[in-house]
Amino acid sequence: MKLSTKSRLDSLVSTTALSFTVAVLVCLSFVFVGCSSSSSPKGLHFLKVDLKEFPKLRDLQIRNSFNIDTARIESGGRNAVEGVASSIHTSANEAIHEATSAASSMVEAQVHEFKSHLPQYYLVGLWSYCKAKDGSEMVCSDPSTSFTFDLSAVLDSTPINLSNILPDIDLSLVSGYRRFSQSVICLYIAGFVVTTLSGVLACRKVFFSKGSRPLAIFCTFSSMLATTATIVVTVMYGVFASKVKNTLQPYGVEVTLGAKMFTTAWLAVSFSIGGSTIWLVHLFCCCI
Repeated sequence: MKLSTKSRLDSLVSTTALSFTVAVLVCLSFVFVGCSSSSSPKGLHFLKVDLKEFPKLRDLQIRNSFNIDTARIESGGRNAVEGVASSIHTSANEAIHEATSAASSMVEAQVHEFKSHLPQYYLVGLWSYCKAKDGSEMVCSDPSTSFTFDLSAVLDSTPINLSNILPDIDLSLVSGYRRFSQSVICLYIAGFVVTTLSGVLACRKVFFSKGSRPLAIFCTFSSMLATTATIVVTVMYGVFASKVKNTLQPYGVEVTLGAKMFTTAWLAVSFSIGGSTIWLVHLFCCCI
């Protein structure tokens, strides 16, 4: 009777832990699929960068490069013509206004040309991104283990130099984190492979009641990989989003973190830790 009860308990533990392993694989699959093609599930992205309003300039910003010179001209004009004739001062103001209007028109033309080369938004996944313009289909890059999202490279890829429009912006602040991105991809791939092996060992344990020790080791290792990858990707995109907001949000760039993707990634971590804990406790109880 005792043997039967122990056998049933062992089967229940094995089946429960196997279910956790399957759940981890499902969650990681969604992480890999996100932003990999135009048919990917909606909302599965780590980051969304909205460029619809960028670059957004106020009139004061458009005339910024002329403020100092026009002030000097106007001051000098007043000093020169003071007591001579008010019409000269009026003509000077008109000339300044025309020069400012011409400069504004030129900057506005550059802004329009610059915006025409940018998509409306970017969706950033684990190892690829998607982009789209108004009225056009979403286009996604091919998944790559060397992927990194570099916003500074995106903004520098247009024929119009952004520094001509916004000379005060330091694009190096919104560069991509290449090493971290590639490390995260490798960690998730390794975690998926190890979790798959854990599933195979779990099936063996369920049907043959063998292999508790290597199973516990593989599950613990997969938990470490998934946890490390998720922590790194959370911190990386959190810092990146903060820098984009501080640097480009005043000019119309909106950036948001993808709640669904991060929830999916952390669910994978939770299931992985749960499964490895079950196997470790089961192994410890059997050994004692």
